[in-house]
Amino acid sequence: MKKVSKILKIVFWSELLPVVTIIILFECGILDPGILKGGSTGEFILLTIMELATLGVIPLALYLFKIKRVRNDLYDRKEKALQQWGLLRMDLLSVPMIINTFNETICAPATSSGTGAVSIVRVSGPDAIAIADKVIRLKKGTITEAPGYSVHY
Repeated sequence: MKKVSKILKIVFWSELLPVVTIIILFECGILDPGILKGGSTGEFILLTIMELATLGVIPLALYLFKIKRVRNDLYDRKEKALQQWGLLRMDLLSVPMIINTFNETICAPATSSGTGAVSIVRVSGPDAIAIADKVIRLKKGTITEAPGYSVHY
């Protein structure tokens, strides 16, 4: 059982580390947001399918060990079945996460909700600049024309 546990831990970290690395590279500005952006209808359809697949796969992965066939296999073959079904479960959760990491534009509040003098909304991803241009009005110019790493009001 220790061998199976070790294998599952190695696979878990080998699937999580690339995602964390990609996020760090995006946040440090080493990778440009929108690096994979094509802007085509095909890409939109692919992203929609991936997001729907992600939403459908999560409950399946969480329910996997309760399925009668899987449960019986775990009782019969023990370690081999645990390794097989455990790897499948991790892949069901991690593959959509890895793919969605490249193509998501995220808008989220960076300050607490409520009444206040300042409110910050963080926007990152391939369409961040286009979204900010549509929502934010500057005194001079647009977000697209503004230099990076600068403050505007």
